[in-house]
Amino acid sequence: MASGLSAGSSTNIKPRMSGRDTRTRPRRRAGTFSSSSGRNPDPNHPDYSFEDCPLDKFTTQYVKYLRDSRIKWVVQRDEEVIEAVVGEIVAGAGAAADADDLVQVATNKESANSWLKALRALFKWAVNDSYLGIHENPCLPVALYRSSKDGFHCWTPQEIAIFRERYSVGTKERLAMELLLFTLQRRSDVVQMGRQWLKEDSKGRPTFKFTQSKNKGTDRETKAVVPYFPELRAIVEATPGVGDMVFLLSEHRKPFKPESFTNWFRDVCDKAGLPDCSAHGLRKAGVVELIRLEYRREQIMAITGHTTAKEFDRYARTYARDHGVEQLVDDWLEKNTA
Repeated sequence: MASGLSAGSSTNIKPRMSGRDTRTRPRRRAGTFSSSSGRNPDPNHPDYSFEDCPLDKFTTQYVKYLRDSRIKWVVQRDEEVIEAVVGEIVAGAGAAADADDLVQVATNKESANSWLKALRALFKWAVNDSYLGIHENPCLPVALYRSSKDGFHCWTPQEIAIFRERYSVGTKERLAMELLLFTLQRRSDVVQMGRQWLKEDSKGRPTFKFTQSKNKGTDRETKAVVPYFPELRAIVEATPGVGDMVFLLSEHRKPFKPESFTNWFRDVCDKAGLPDCSAHGLRKAGVVELIRLEYRREQIMAITGHTTAKEFDRYARTYARDHGVEQLVDDWLEKNTA
C-alpha cells in the first residue's frame, strides 16, 4: 500500500452532526464506524484496516469495497438457497449458473446502503465543516443499491412456520423471533426488553411500557405501550436461561448490543434456510397480521410507536398486495358457494 495510507493525523475523527433532533444520530454513526473499524478497505493489502486510513487518503475504490463487503451473495436454484457468502461473489457460481440453472443474488442491500449513507455523512462533514484540507467526497460516485420500495422483506406465514419448525419453544432463537413478532418493536428495544418494563394496565394486565430507543432524548421520542400476550409469556417462561431483567442474553450471559443481535439473528435465519428474512421483517409481519385482523391504525401505531401514517402505510401496502387479494377471494368464495 502507498505510504500515504499509513495512520495519520486525520484518523479517529468524530463527526459533529448539526440540525434538529440529531443527538442520537452521532451515536448511531459511531456505532456503524466502530463495527467496521477492523474491516480491510483494500483487498490487495490485507494488513491495513479502515481505521488505519486517513480521510484525505480515502478513495472511491475503498468506499465501494466497504459497501460491497456488507452484501451477502446467495446462489439459488428455483429460489432454493444452495450457497451463501458474505462480501464477495461465490467463486465459480457463474460457470455453474450456465450449466445448472443456478442464479446468484445480492441480498442484505439495506445494510450496505446504511453503511454508505454513514460514510457519506462523515465526508460531507469533512469537506464542509472541518479544517482537514479535504476538498472532495469520495462517496459521491458510489451509488446506493436499489432496494425494494417496501424496504425490508416482510416474513410470510410460510416463512414463520419454517422458522418455528426449525427452532422449538425453549430455544433462544425461538424466543427472539417471538419477541420480535409479538411486540412489533425494533431490535434496539427488543434487546433491552424484560421485566423492568412490565407495568399493569387499567385492568391489571401485564403490559410493557417504555420509551423507544429511536429518537430517545429528543423532542421526537416515543412512548410505547405493548401488551404482554399470554402466548409470548408462556414462551418466555418455557425458555431456560432467560435473564432476570432482560429476556435475551448472549452466550456471555450479557444483553445483546443491537448490532451483534442483528448479526446473530442473521445467522439464525440462514441456518433455517431463510436468507431474505431479517429481524425488522418480523416487525412488518406482525403489523400486517394486525391489519388483516382489522385492528384500527391508531391501535397498531400505539404499539409500534409510529407517530405518522407515512411509514405505517408502507406496511399496509404490503398487506394489500400480498394478502388483501387473497382475503377478497376467500370472502367471495364464502358468499357464493354457501
